[in-house]
Amino acid sequence: MAKIIIKKENLPSINPTTESYSVRYRLTTEDRNRFSYWSPIFDIPANISYTTVSGSVTHVGDLVTVIWENVPNVSTYDIWVAWATGTTPTNFIYYGTFPQNMVNIFNPSTYNRFSVKVYVSNQDTTQQYSNFLIYENSNIHI
Repeated sequence: MAKIIIKKENLPSINPTTESYSVRYRLTTEDRNRFSYWSPIFDIPANISYTTVSGSVTHVGDLVTVIWENVPNVSTYDIWVAWATGTTPTNFIYYGTFPQNMVNIFNPSTYNRFSVKVYVSNQDTTQQYSNFLIYENSNIHI
């Protein structure tokens, strides 16, 4: 039986729902004249664990700056924000993916409170995955 070894850096992004690498394969002849069907998708456990890091939130006028500690072997971060007037917060919304451990966010003038969550980037930016959360700061008066 043939054995194929794939380096970790060549694996696809971690699937946040299953916390694993979802992979499949296809066989081909050397002359590339014949191909097999794609295999079923296999989930390879990623064994990931991120610890929370410290950070800070500052604001000058309508500009809010969020800075957090760099996480080793992480190249991008997903930012989720929520604003509030008084004690009524909005839902968290996906703000963007950033390649550095800092982001400047313009605060709409109609809000006086701000919350932020920083996640290690993953494939799915439609929802938040607690295992990828590395920094959170809530209900900051701005």
